[in-house]
Amino acid sequence: MMMLIIGLTRPVSSKAPFSGTPQNCSGIHHPFHVIRSQCIGLCNLAQFTMASCPPSCARGFLMVSATMVTLYAIATFVVPDKMWKMLDVPAPSTFWSQMCGMAMLGWGAGKWATVFTGSDEAVTTFSTFNLVPMGMTVLNAAGVRDPTGLVFLFGYLYIVFTGPKLPAAKTSWPYGYYFLCFSAFCITANGLFGLFATEAVFKSAGMSFPGRGVMTQFSIAALGWGAGKWTSVYNGDKAINIFCKVNLVAIGSGVLICFVAGQIVMGIQCLVFSIAYGYFGFIDPPKGLEDEEEEEEDEEDEPLC
Repeated sequence: MMMLIIGLTRPVSSKAPFSGTPQNCSGIHHPFHVIRSQCIGLCNLAQFTMASCPPSCARGFLMVSATMVTLYAIATFVVPDKMWKMLDVPAPSTFWSQMCGMAMLGWGAGKWATVFTGSDEAVTTFSTFNLVPMGMTVLNAAGVRDPTGLVFLFGYLYIVFTGPKLPAAKTSWPYGYYFLCFSAFCITANGLFGLFATEAVFKSAGMSFPGRGVMTQFSIAALGWGAGKWTSVYNGDKAINIFCKVNLVAIGSGVLICFVAGQIVMGIQCLVFSIAYGYFGFIDPPKGLEDEEEEEEDEEDEPLC
């Protein structure tokens, strides 16, 4: 049924470039106006996606998936006991429960950022990277007999095999590009570490081991977070800029979680990444050759008066 719904609508064109800065704010360099214009651009991302590039069923599917993982993350903060009971995992400490919630917010950030690009090719790319954490989710949920992950996995597989694809975009923004590459590598490494780390490793680092079930949930969400980052790297500078904006919610929550729990070192790490995400999210990436070509095509398409 899921694949039938996705297949009912043909993918729309992905050529819908946009800028996070409104046109009437261009040329204004006062810090207040720059921040204001970028915030307006962030708030208008969803409106742009709906108006300028009508959502296909693939993007609609990803919006549903993004909403679900975001709600799971919120539940981890608000009703953690019920959340872990539903997952059939012994409830961990408040710190580790919230860390899992942060990773889920990051997983959702990658999905929302992909939707906000207004590109079906971007959805195909994300779906490809996301097969790893989704496959792990299905295997991990086998014990509680939850079919939800399996349904979404089939949906992602359908998009991967039938969705439009593009080669990796070239970058004209090396600082933003390599920063997100580094961040994607770090969260992917953390996810893999969580899968194989033992209680002895945690004790040697002076940390309590939250339990294998909790670490598995954290690792899956961390790999999903990484999938969103690698997708943005693949899709180019505009996608990187969008992800850096959306991801501030997840990484910002990590700062608060770590400092409240007394994890000063981890808190400083999250703070440094938050500052970097804020910087790369609220400055416009330089225009590349592809952007200039698209602008020239748009000018040629304009009717003569």
